Formats: sequence, structure tokens, C-alpha cells
Amino acid sequence: MGREIGGWERLSGVILSALFVLLVYRAATQSLVHDEALTYQMYVAGPLSAIFTVYDANHHFLSTILMRASATLFGPSEFVLRLPSLAAAGWYFITILRLAARALGEGYLIFLATVLAAANPLVLDFLVAARGYSIALAFLTYGVYCIVIYLSQSGRRPGNGSRMLLVRTSIALGLSITANLTAAIPAFVIATVLLVTLGARRSPDWKYFILPLGAIVLLFFLFTPVHRASGANFYYGAPSLTASLNDLAAVSLGHNDGLGGWNRETSWKPWWRGFVVLVTLAMVVRGIVIGGPVWLNRRRVTPCDGLLLIASVTIAGSWCILIVAHHTIGLLYPLDRTGLYFLPLAGLAITGIAGGLRDRPRAIAISRVCAAFAGLIALEYALQLNRTHFYIWRYDADTKAIVSFLAGRNHAASVRVGASWPLDPALNYYRERRGLTWLEPLARQGPDGEYDYYILCEPEQDRIARYQLHVIYRGAVSGTVVAER
Repeated sequence: MGREIGGWERLSGVILSALFVLLVYRAATQSLVHDEALTYQMYVAGPLSAIFTVYDANHHFLSTILMRASATLFGPSEFVLRLPSLAAAGWYFITILRLAARALGEGYLIFLATVLAAANPLVLDFLVAARGYSIALAFLTYGVYCIVIYLSQSGRRPGNGSRMLLVRTSIALGLSITANLTAAIPAFVIATVLLVTLGARRSPDWKYFILPLGAIVLLFFLFTPVHRASGANFYYGAPSLTASLNDLAAVSLGHNDGLGGWNRETSWKPWWRGFVVLVTLAMVVRGIVIGGPVWLNRRRVTPCDGLLLIASVTIAGSWCILIVAHHTIGLLYPLDRTGLYFLPLAGLAITGIAGGLRDRPRAIAISRVCAAFAGLIALEYALQLNRTHFYIWRYDADTKAIVSFLAGRNHAASVRVGASWPLDPALNYYRERRGLTWLEPLARQGPDGEYDYYILCEPEQDRIARYQLHVIYRGAVSGTVVAER
């Protein structure tokens, strides 16, 4: 018989199901945006050979292949291009629930861990977007799940079950890297923890982990254009550690105005975000202090100890690598999506501390403080649920509606549009998809010059007065306008 599922676990399952429905709705209704459309133009609508020969930071290899396969089978609609990300999101939700239930047992901590790992508004954005982040996060989290289970069973006699866990962990970490290169750093840290564990216990099973991982990474390097990447390709990031941490807090706690506008920027918001960053970092250090000795001194680690150890060490180890890389080769620090993996790991670390301390009589108060802190963040996530736009590409939120508006107007047989350059890829996508032959292709020429229509993002709307334009449409979400002379 299977184990009994408790009320908090059921509630967590309901919440994840509701979030998945929200993701499906967003995938079907939101306009395609700049990066999605650029990938479509370069690798989905373009020649198949480009996937294996042309490198761009926008090229998330495994995701691109799945997007092309999905579009070939069902046609390149917005929803179809996002199907691989949605499938990964469903798997990610299932993994999070299984991991929380296994590590934290029955109780409200399952619910808090689920919400913190799954409901972060930026994470939800990238579980929808046709990019590689959703797939990478799903594989990385599954690797964490497998290693937590392995560590909790490692005191037993080695067998096929534990060896298969090593193989599954290895494959998951390897494929996370092929889906998005940002996963390489946390995958490396997790792999190091596992190899140190195997070495300390003189386990002969190391080959079941290292060989599949090595094979995937080698094939990825040989048969994809990643070996053509240069430093110039990694241009997106924050110039300082402080800027990176503040950004990750802002995109999580200041993603949008929130229900009823409660989350609009006020004087105390930056202080609150700074407090969250400091407390979270302190909890990560505390997690290493708690989990490290347990890991080093026992042959068998509880699932909660394993979760706390892996989450905390992965966060701390990744930051250490990033700091060294920044000061040695000039690598920029993570900015929003490039630090996406930190967000669910931080939630798991916080709830892992609460779970690890709740059975220690002298630490019950600390456990409750950690749980209360997690509850505040979970509440803020819940109040920021969003169905209209991606934080990073808000300017494209109304692009589909803008194209429909233009298509419904009487105009000449040939129409030239001057648009803010970030809008060009999505506008070209809808031009092609809807067969709007009267609309001339956009080539990033910008909005300066003589055009039939001007489509302007908010930063470039000074052209309205400069060219004496008349606004005929304004996007309700993005604020992007259509204007004419």
C-alpha cells in the first residue's frame, strides 16, 4: 500500500494544480515576446543546421530542439512554442511536491516549501516563456530530489536502486546544462557534493554518476555550437554582487503592483527587500552549519538534512564560483533570469532550516521564526500572481493586440512601421504568422524617420512630441503606443 497523503500535502497539490492552470492560460493568451520571437526566427523558422552551427546567448540548445519539434508537429503558435516549457513546469511542480513531502513530512512546512519554490513570480514567468530556463530548472530540481533520496539511503548496502539514483541524478544535471548554461554552476556544485560524499565513503559507485554526466557534457560540447561562444556572448548581468542580490530580491518581491495595487513602490520597500536578502543569506550560512556536520559525521542523512545541505551548499558554492569568476575573467553577476535557480533553492533552504530545527527542543523558537519568515514571503508571492505579462518583456505584453489593431484599419497596400527596436522580433513573428503582406518587415531600424505608423515603448515616447505624432492606440499593460502623423 502507498503512504497516506496528509491534508497539507493535498492542499499543496491543489495550489500547484491551480498554478499550472494559470501557466497554461498565460501560455495561450500572452503575446510572444522579444527573446521567444528571436529564437523562433533564428532556430525554429530558420535552417535546421543553425541549431548546431550558430551560437547565440539566446540559443538554449535542448529547449530550441524541443521548440522546433513542437512547431513542426503542431504549428508555430505561441502556445505550441511554449509547450516544452509547460511540460517542464508540470514536471517541476511534481518534483517540488515530492521533494517537500519526502524531506519535510506532513505539516504546514510542505505547503510553505511548495509555495516558495513554485510561486515566485519570476519563476512563474519562466515556467511559461519559450526559453530554456523552465527545462533547466526542472532537470536541476529533479537532480536535487534524487541526490536527497540517495543521501538518505546511503547508509544501506549499495544496490541497484541507489546506483540508479546516481544515474538519474547524473542525467538530470547534464541535461539541465544542455537546456540552459546558467545551470552549469549549480550543477557543478551539486556534483561536487555528491562526489565528495562518494569519495569519503569509499564508494565504488562513483562511475554510475560521473560517466553519464561526462558523456552528456562531452556530446553537448562536440555537437552544439557552444564551443564557439566567446566572452562577448555573455553580456547580460549585473556589475556587482550587491546589484545582483538587490535585483533578485526586486524581481521576486517587486515583480508587479500586486492585488489592488498593494505592492506599489513605497519608501519602505527597498528596506524590506534588503532585509529579506540579509536574512536569507544568514539562513543559508546557518543551513551549512547545521547540515555540514550531519553530512560529515553520519553515514546516513535524513531527507530533511539532505535537502538543507544541498540547497544551502548549492547557493553558497554557486555564489563563491561567481565571485571568483567575476574577479578573474570578468563574468557578470546574475541578473533576473540568469540567477533564476537561486530563488527556489532559497525557499527550500529556509523551509529546510525550519524543518531541521523543529525537533530540537532548544531550537523550536528559531524554527518558528524561520517558518514565519517563509510565510511572509509566501504571502507576498501569492499577492503578486500575474496573468498578463512577463516582468522582463513587459514592453511586448500588448504586441499581439497592436498587430490586430493595425490589421483592422484601412491602410495602404504597403505600410512601413518605425518601432522601438526591442519590439521588432515579435512584430515580425505576427506579420509572418498572420500573413500580413502589406506590413513591411522590420529590421531594427528604430523609430526615427518617415513612417506610416510609429510603435513606441515608453522610453522612446518622446518622439510623440518631437515628430508631432497623434497617439491612436495605447497598450493597457505595456504602455506601448501606436502613433501616426
